[in-house]
Amino acid sequence: MNSYEVKAICDELQIADSTLRKYATIFEKVGYIFARDSYGRRIYNQKDLQTFKRFKKEKKKNSKIDNQTIALRILDIRYQDLEHIPDNGVEFPFYYFEKQYQDLIQILHQLQNSVFELTKKNEEIEKNQAEQSALFQIVLAEKKDSIIDKLRRKR
Repeated sequence: MNSYEVKAICDELQIADSTLRKYATIFEKVGYIFARDSYGRRIYNQKDLQTFKRFKKEKKKNSKIDNQTIALRILDIRYQDLEHIPDNGVEFPFYYFEKQYQDLIQILHQLQNSVFELTKKNEEIEKNQAEQSALFQIVLAEKKDSIIDKLRRKR
């Protein structure tokens, strides 16, 4: 996939680089992920360019709707045609994040299972330590008695 320089994207969209950064930040706030280089700078591709073009067009057409809602609608396949959606305060489309939510639930369950397993292992370790400590105390007492007996015999 081809990558675009910031200047090329800005020229194509006829916007300033600060506006491009603003657009990118808006999309990131709603879950869009840009590729990044080793320095952490965004790398733009054809898909990003098309997304920004659509955003600019919809922003111009729907000036009463806030930028994040427009970005969400563009990213959400259920809102591909903004003209047919009434502007009634616009509900936040949580279903856009359904996959991420399900992934997080799965990760949470995995973490809970890991915590459970680690807790069991920790209990086993504590039990073994208690047994070893008790054995050590017995061996120590026996050694102490043995040394005391030897000292008494020498006298």
